[in-house]
Amino acid sequence: MNWWNSLSELERRQVLVATGWKSGATWTPSAADAWAYHKKSIGQEDAIMSEPPVHVDLDLPSSAARALAQFVKRVTWKEMRECAVDDAETYEIRAAVDTLQKALAEAGYAPR
Repeated sequence: MNWWNSLSELERRQVLVATGWKSGATWTPSAADAWAYHKKSIGQEDAIMSEPPVHVDLDLPSSAARALAQFVKRVTWKEMRECAVDDAETYEIRAAVDTLQKALAEAGYAPR
């Protein structure tokens, strides 16, 4: 996350607030949210960000939904980075995992 380290404290705060961070809130923006905002702010928004979203309809047994919710909670940046070709793809993977995690939480599968 060299790009994050290159930002001043004020710039970091601005990125977090712009992506939805609120002091004391239960939800905080992900690294992927901050990365997407940062790239957009410097004029390097990926084509992927402007593509129409893909809808995936999925039926899972509750045990599989619980296991998947645990997995997306536990998977680390390092593990995602090892599966990606570069940092940009890692941020895309993280954004997709965040979206999946939010969908699972909305369905009642949000492990603590």
